[in-house]
Order: sequence, then C-alpha cells, then structure tokens
Amino acid sequence: MKRKNLISKLTVVVMLVALLFTVGCSTFRPLESNVSFPGDGSKYRILGRVTLEANLNRAGAGYNLLLKEAMDLYPEADDVVNIIVDAKGKSAKKLDYVVMSGIAIDYLEMD
Repeated sequence: MKRKNLISKLTVVVMLVALLFTVGCSTFRPLESNVSFPGDGSKYRILGRVTLEANLNRAGAGYNLLLKEAMDLYPEADDVVNIIVDAKGKSAKKLDYVVMSGIAIDYLEMD
C-alpha cells in the first residue's frame, strides 16, 4: 500500500515538473507596432479594441484578418489603427502564433 502511494505521488511530481518546463519554455515577444491615430479626431469614432490570435501554420495573419475580426465585432468599423503585433511560441526560434491587436474606428462622413 505504501509503495502504491509513493508511486502515485512521484507520478504527480513528475507530471508537475514536466508541465512547468513546457509552460516555462513558451515565449511571447513583440514583433512590430504602429501606434498612431489619424490626425483629426473629429473625423472618426473609436469603437473599441480588437484582438486576433492566428496560427501561422494554418491561416496566417495580416491586416485583412484583423479588419475582418473588427467588422465582426463592430459592423460599422472602417479601419483598425494603433496596431500591435506580438509573436508567441515554444521558443524564440519556433514562433507558432501571431497576436495582433488594434483599435477599431468608424470614419464619420463630413459634409
């Protein structure tokens, strides 16, 4: 009985250590940012933040996908500004995901 209990405890410890190594080895680093708003604030309305996480091995990532995500959240969205691009992966050499975020805006019609 003691032996079974010891084996089960050791198994749990080994699994926890393996989990820590897996989680501890992932990286998240910024790739690029373009953090500027259009000059005249009276010509647009801020709708809200939009975030897109895309797997590079499958769909890829880009501005058009981020704009589509913005239009899904805010149907009146015309543009995404203040864009930040981060990469996420198991190591610095193997980046699997791109996380893009920005601010969705609606351009107001001026007469």
